[in-house]
Amino acid sequence: HSASMFGGGGPLSLGAGAGGAVGAANKEKSAEVKGWIREIMALPEGVTMMVTELKCKQENCPPFETIMVVMGGGEVGTHKRRIHSRMVDLTRDIVGAAWAAGETEQGFMPPGVLGGS
Repeated sequence: HSASMFGGGGPLSLGAGAGGAVGAANKEKSAEVKGWIREIMALPEGVTMMVTELKCKQENCPPFETIMVVMGGGEVGTHKRRIHSRMVDLTRDIVGAAWAAGETEQGFMPPGVLGGS
């Protein structure tokens, strides 16, 4: 299922942050977001996390979304959240709200993004 998440003919493709200055900014922001997730979920060290920004090509979808995945195995399990926002615009409050809302097919819409509240 990860092939469709990152292109492979699916509705999502890797975002513009694949290189250059934007890529460096997203790398730093990704590390910050992972730290927030670790705190919010009280995760032990060694849990694998992925945070990436993708372009959304679906109708009525903001142009970018950030995908966050925790792959802990055992008691931690695997968890995924989609936030309809560029990674650089995420705050700890938005990330916390997305985790509190739970995993949904449509993802989390932060306030001010296409009618998010």
